[in-house]
Amino acid sequence: MNSRFEWALRYVLLLWLNIICIIPFDLAQFDEPEDIGRTAASLQTIAKKYLSNAGLERDGAALLLARLYTRCVC
Repeated sequence: MNSRFEWALRYVLLLWLNIICIIPFDLAQFDEPEDIGRTAASLQTIAKKYLSNAGLERDGAALLLARLYTRCVC
């Protein structure tokens, strides 16, 4: 894939993850019983990684974090 289009793929990924945070179900259902909270922590890690980027990636990351923090305490 051409590197000049990779930002668009990352932006769409962040938007899809945002949709996961909007859906009203417990994110812990994806976690192993001994590792509760891992899904939320993974979403947080991914979003924080792109906060330092410029443009739409940062906007997508900020939106993902806002939705995640609105629904749970991480």
